[in-house]
Amino acid sequence: DEVLSVKVTDGKKDVLLCSSSGKIIRFAETDARPFGRVSQGVKGIELNDDEKIIGMEIIDDSVEILSVTANGYGKRTSVSEYRRQSRGGKGILAMKLTDKNGDIIDIKPVTDKDDLMIITDKGQVIRTRISGISLMGRTTQGVRLIKLKEGENVVAVSNVAEEEAAEEVIGSTDNSGNETN
Repeated sequence: DEVLSVKVTDGKKDVLLCSSSGKIIRFAETDARPFGRVSQGVKGIELNDDEKIIGMEIIDDSVEILSVTANGYGKRTSVSEYRRQSRGGKGILAMKLTDKNGDIIDIKPVTDKDDLMIITDKGQVIRTRISGISLMGRTTQGVRLIKLKEGENVVAVSNVAEEEAAEEVIGSTDNSGNETN
């Protein structure tokens, strides 16, 4: 076992866990009672032997969920499509996975104002607007986000909020190290 993610929260939101098989479970934070540092914790989602957790997010109803696969496909889904359940269940389908789109590798809470960065195992990096990614139901396969070469896979995704993008431009430097403001 290893720690995948740690999030700071106010205790009033929902936890979203996603497995490598494309299942998501959404439950209230209050369902995971507090424990001491050396405790085992509580089960969030029931996994099969060949599954692992690929993402955990703290969400509220103001975001959409972006799902991205290893073969460069993705989609946005309204968070309302993921009904709240009791923790410890099997979850519900987040994305239909096929040989074409590959395994799900990450989920992210996003808004229309965010940008998305996608990185492949061959060093290809692209940045695209979240608003340009189709809003789809949870049982669809998604749309192509990045064109990959033979044997290339998406290994990381990150959403970049609009304020962060503006700060990058304001605090940027030219090739000589001088600030460009």
